[in-house]
Amino acid sequence: MLQYADDFDFTTLSYSELDANPHETFRAARARMPFFRRSDGVYLVLRAKDVERLFTHPGTRQVETELMNLRGVSTGPLYELISSSMLFSNDDVHRNRRSPLTRQFAFRMIEEMRPKIRDEARRLLEGVAPDAALEIRDQFAALLPARTIASLLGIEACDVPHFTSLVYRVARAFTHTWTVDHLLDMNEAAAELSAYVEGLVNDRRMNPRGDLISSYIQAVAASGTLSAREEIQQLVTVIIGGSDTTRAAMVFLVSLLLQNTEQLNAIKADTRLVHSAVLESLRLEPAVASVPRFATEDLVLDGSTIPEGSIVALSTMSALRDPERFENPDRFDINREHSRWHAVFGGGPHRCLGEALAKAELEEGISALLEKMPGMTVVGNYPAAHGHAGIRRVDQLVVTSGL
Repeated sequence: MLQYADDFDFTTLSYSELDANPHETFRAARARMPFFRRSDGVYLVLRAKDVERLFTHPGTRQVETELMNLRGVSTGPLYELISSSMLFSNDDVHRNRRSPLTRQFAFRMIEEMRPKIRDEARRLLEGVAPDAALEIRDQFAALLPARTIASLLGIEACDVPHFTSLVYRVARAFTHTWTVDHLLDMNEAAAELSAYVEGLVNDRRMNPRGDLISSYIQAVAASGTLSAREEIQQLVTVIIGGSDTTRAAMVFLVSLLLQNTEQLNAIKADTRLVHSAVLESLRLEPAVASVPRFATEDLVLDGSTIPEGSIVALSTMSALRDPERFENPDRFDINREHSRWHAVFGGGPHRCLGEALAKAELEEGISALLEKMPGMTVVGNYPAAHGHAGIRRVDQLVVTSGL
């Protein structure tokens, strides 16, 4: 276990050092201070009470293009995606961009999709022989959300490999690990993904179907508030958001269950525990490690001040292991009680639009895996997780049926 001297300056930690042992670093820092300033000037807020409050604090707003500007990016397809997306907007602009999509992602609508999600998960596992190895991340966890969002949008199944490859290239921008060397590739992928979605929109405008894109086009036309670029980029945002984070979350879920056989056996005996297992996995190893905000005034946390004009990262990764909020926070416990509003999905007007969909995919996905491979065991090492902020990455996880 890492040890930090009482006078250790956490602002001296490099990105690679923060990524190497984020849970231990956050544990040590959280006990001493409410936040620390990272080397790039971003303030990492660590404690659950502060993270939860700052989701909706009037002295903060959603970041817009500040993180891009911090990296020296102010033009190009990626910048256009960020500046036009509901994820990075506020107030009326945010409401206008988000509202045409809210009905399609309502809890009731997603619950009606569960049988389709369950069937798709089973189809992905049909070809796995009883004694064969399955690589969870790329052969299952990546495909289930991609095929689900494709079905929801009315995208042909044959297009799934193409748009998912573009998604993973663009999604690097939502991590903290990209550098100027990645910018060309991210711009090319953002341009290609936007053009692909524009083609879908043009097709549905001429040939409406009973899918989300057709309904969305009608809602946008009725609102009359979005530009042509904004119309396209909200769908691009949905495709990105509906793919990358759920992939990592599924790998974390399977890995944690395999490392806690007593709790895995409890789920096999009572499948109603799947729901709480998903929530606990999202707490212990969140796929989204932090949520960015912008301080519009000085923020005073336990006597220390984050100055107005600062970029603030609300560390869900730290808050979800805060002992002030969770008893035995480093323990995986599927019997733990969770509040209705899980912090990994954010809060306030920007709470994750796809929350119900992500939970449904994780619950139906793990249920299908346990149905097909009840004796599932890991081959080799458990996967390492990467990242202390933004979207986290995870290594491959290979399993067999255990037969």
